[in-house]
Amino acid sequence: RRINFEPFLFFLVNSARKVNPAFQDLMASLYGDWLHRCDVVKKVQRCQDKVALDYMLDPEFKGDKAPIGALLGDVVRCMVVCPTPEDVVEAMNKLKACKKLTVLRIKNGFAAKDPAFGYRQILVNVLFEANGVSMVCEVQVNLADYVFIKEKIHTYYSISRVGKNFSSSPEMYGLVWKPSMVI
Repeated sequence: RRINFEPFLFFLVNSARKVNPAFQDLMASLYGDWLHRCDVVKKVQRCQDKVALDYMLDPEFKGDKAPIGALLGDVVRCMVVCPTPEDVVEAMNKLKACKKLTVLRIKNGFAAKDPAFGYRQILVNVLFEANGVSMVCEVQVNLADYVFIKEKIHTYYSISRVGKNFSSSPEMYGLVWKPSMVI
C-alpha cells in the first residue's frame, strides 16, 4: 500500500521557505560565529523519506489526527557549534531567553545513556513566526568536537538507520525506494 502524504509536504516545504530567511537571521543575531546557517530547507523527498522511516514504522504511531508530515520539526533548522561545554550552557540560555520564539521541546543527547555512534547534541524545537507563517523549527546545539565526529560518521549512520528500518519492515521499500538509492 502506497500512502500519499506529498500534498501536505509540499505545503510544509513552501511554508518553510517563507520562514527560513528570518529564522536564520534571528539565529545569526543570537549566535554570531557559532552559527552554521542552513539556508536551504529540507526538500520534499527527504521529508517523505523521514516520515516513512521515522513515523510510519512506529507501531505506537496513531496518525489519524493530522497529516503525518505535521510531525516534522526540522524542515527549518540550524546548527549552533559551541567551542566548550560552558558555551553550550550559554547557547541554551540565549535560546530560552529569546522573546521572538517559544521553546517547545528540548531533547538532550548529552543525557542519553547510549546515543547512536556515541554522538551527542541538544535538539531544541522552537515555534517561530515570520511573514505570517508559524512553524516549528529546530536548533541543534553541538560541541565543536562532536561536529567533527558527526561529519565523519554521517554516512554510516544513514546506512545503519535505513538498514535497521527496512530489515524489520520490508514493505517500506515500496514507500521510499528510489533508483538513486542503489549502492
